[in-house]
Amino acid sequence: MLKVIGGEQEGEFKAVASGTLPNGKPVVVNSDGTVSVVSESSVSETLGSATPIDSDPNKYDVVASYDSTNSKVVVFYRDGNNSSYGTAVVGTVSGTSISWGTPAVFNSETTETRAATFDSGQGSHLIIYNDPSNRGAANVIQVSGTSISSGTKVLFKNGTAPKMSCAYDSVNGKVLVCYRDSGNSKGASNVGTISGTSITFTGPYNFYNSTATETAVTYDITSGNMLVFYKDASNTMYGIVGTISGTSISYGTAVNWSNNNCFYLSAAYDSSANKHILCFQDNGVSGNPGRYVIATVSGTTVSFGTVTTFTGSNTIYQNSVAYNPEANKITVFYRDGTNNNYGTYITGVISGTSVTFETAVVWLNQYIFNPSAVYDSSNKVLVTGYRNVTTNTDSGAIVLQNAYTSTTLTAENYIGISKGYTDRASQSVGSATVFESATTNFIAATYDSNAQKVVIAYADNGNSNYGTAVVGTVSGTSISFGTPVVFESAGVDVPFATYDSNAQKVVIAYQDQGNSSRGTAIVGTVSGTSISFGTAAVFETGSVNYISATYDSNAQKIVISYMDGGSSDHGNAVVGTVSGTSISFGTPVTFNSSTTSYTSITYDSNAQKVVIAYQDGGSFPALYGKAIVGTVSGTSISFGTAVTFVTGSYSGSIYHSATYDTNAQKVVIAYRDGSNSNYGTAIVGTVSGTSISFGTAVVFESANSYYVSATFDSSVNKVVIAYRDVSNSGYGTIAVGTVSGTSISFGTPVVFEAAQTVYTSATYDSNAQKVVVAYRDNGNSNYGTAVVFQNAYDNSGSVADGDPARTDIIGSVSTNQTGLTAGEKYYVQTDGTLSTTAGSPSVLAGTAISATKLVVKT
Repeated sequence: MLKVIGGEQEGEFKAVASGTLPNGKPVVVNSDGTVSVVSESSVSETLGSATPIDSDPNKYDVVASYDSTNSKVVVFYRDGNNSSYGTAVVGTVSGTSISWGTPAVFNSETTETRAATFDSGQGSHLIIYNDPSNRGAANVIQVSGTSISSGTKVLFKNGTAPKMSCAYDSVNGKVLVCYRDSGNSKGASNVGTISGTSITFTGPYNFYNSTATETAVTYDITSGNMLVFYKDASNTMYGIVGTISGTSISYGTAVNWSNNNCFYLSAAYDSSANKHILCFQDNGVSGNPGRYVIATVSGTTVSFGTVTTFTGSNTIYQNSVAYNPEANKITVFYRDGTNNNYGTYITGVISGTSVTFETAVVWLNQYIFNPSAVYDSSNKVLVTGYRNVTTNTDSGAIVLQNAYTSTTLTAENYIGISKGYTDRASQSVGSATVFESATTNFIAATYDSNAQKVVIAYADNGNSNYGTAVVGTVSGTSISFGTPVVFESAGVDVPFATYDSNAQKVVIAYQDQGNSSRGTAIVGTVSGTSISFGTAAVFETGSVNYISATYDSNAQKIVISYMDGGSSDHGNAVVGTVSGTSISFGTPVTFNSSTTSYTSITYDSNAQKVVIAYQDGGSFPALYGKAIVGTVSGTSISFGTAVTFVTGSYSGSIYHSATYDTNAQKVVIAYRDGSNSNYGTAIVGTVSGTSISFGTAVVFESANSYYVSATFDSSVNKVVIAYRDVSNSGYGTIAVGTVSGTSISFGTPVVFEAAQTVYTSATYDSNAQKVVVAYRDNGNSNYGTAVVFQNAYDNSGSVADGDPARTDIIGSVSTNQTGLTAGEKYYVQTDGTLSTTAGSPSVLAGTAISATKLVVKT
């Protein structure tokens, strides 16, 4: 059998042998890259053992925080065995166990720890507490291994400040601290800016102009706003949305969600449901039960569901709620007042504004205080710190693995013919070759699989910025070019090229500056080393910008996305049909009714959908990176609901470049992330129906990255991203990524041009099995230039078990046969041989065209 690395396609593709593969014999290939058609794996709910920090007693006011930079849990507490000093300890999770480093003092005075949060941008934890004078105070710590370093104490309130809570705003890179300002009888907040182990605060900014006796705060990743829950002096419960801008925060209108007297507020955000859950003890109901309410943030407003009991009539005390995105579950850890104050948890799934809960479970049959739960994203578990009142000596933490099921969908099998050979290559970049000896702007490259040529479109500044195209031929790691051909005798802007494999034509879309900057497209036919063009056709009568195009092989249509300057800069898409050397268009369809920039479109051949990535200016000054799935029908296109993959910043996500990984059957979007220091970043998207979901974004270049262009190299099943690395003198650079599940990992970037590059465009030549990167070389008079990039691979040997191999698949010719009869159909037998008689089941291998050649499955 064969474990496939490539996706289903015509021709040859690489795989890894599982078992010996005789040269030239049939093998079964699964189109999803696996050897099994159905698999289902389940992870059971598992509770680890409570693990004390050490044998010292009297640990009070336990607070936990998770360090995603170092994959560590940090527990803060007041150490009653050491003068009630503020103390922290680092925990390392393995499976459902946790081990501890050495506790370290972060504040050498009486410290009543109240809340903590983690600033992922700085890799720092904020711990807030009451000092000996009950003032609002904070320290920032950083983790190294199992050790901590701490900054000095900073006051955010030089007065009594109880009822604290805090959260981190990942869009603005700020922390928000909420508390009761006892001196001024206000519900107050301060915005904090962390740098290393230091913090500065601005404020206070009042969210309530009277006494707030309880607070809890969460961050809403969809709106990029804070949600503050609080109780006023008359025991009425409210929620209010705050928007951080710079170092200040403004609040919307408070919304009342209960008139009961509620205590022990604990909140968490469910990123799948885009909902917040607040858990609490409801003293307005007989028995003081544990209850919850679901909150939904929309912009700067919040709405609430019905307050509902989750523990029957049981009295709960301190509680902490956390969300596990892997299991898509929330879990509430609490002290059960009707069962000896034992540590108890209950798990549920949010649906709408209600939660379906499972049966409550005792996690520690001891009297506990201060449960504090966090999600460990590295180990995909929940970790809960606690204080043990019964023994007063084993305060620590416990690890909970939520139960969940992972299912692999059925794949369609098809037949290939194994092909033994020796083939190795190291990663390399060929010599740069000039295709235009003049300043070259707005470069776009594509590959013509029929002519087996690369086509590069551009604006020729040496010729009045006329739209020009040139044909390139790859040989090894070199490329040579024919004579450039003008396709538009006027200035062009933002051209984009794609290939229609049905019509066997290149299509170039562009802004025609000679015709009021209208959106225009033209069809090109490659012949030898030249290209000829039909008549240009307008697809948008208004001015256009940020053009991108792709080919939908299911609908056999070209789809173009763009910013429509004639319609308030909305995002539009239009479907084009190539006929001969002409192209005609349907009616443009709006996919985003606000300012739309940096569109990039790709085609998902598994889902048979197009995906458009773009910057949405509708939430300015926060500019979100979004993606939307489109379905082509005839000459029209319809869209699902847009999904945010970057929550935005003032500079937003730009230079989007979307490509499709046919092996992993995933969309990969590369971009410059304005919310993370303009780092080069990529994210993996999974299309399901008319929607797309995303994994966690991964940085491929920890520096400012411009002119990002991504393509997929199917010969090695790698995503190749070309870009300009600002931190390295603007050199042209390539990062190679491997998709696994919903994530992507990268090797060390390699420079392809030791000079500043502009207008980078990458495409994959499937015949040469190389990537071609076209660009403007600022180090060589701004000439249009291209290089050939060879990915590393090692496919040597005779396809023994575990060896790399190549397989001839549908439509290709297997040339390693013997004894065939031309014109005869051959069938796969159960022993792996070929015969002109059908086996059982009947599986066609292909048709012989000579004694040594078989056209696979035809």
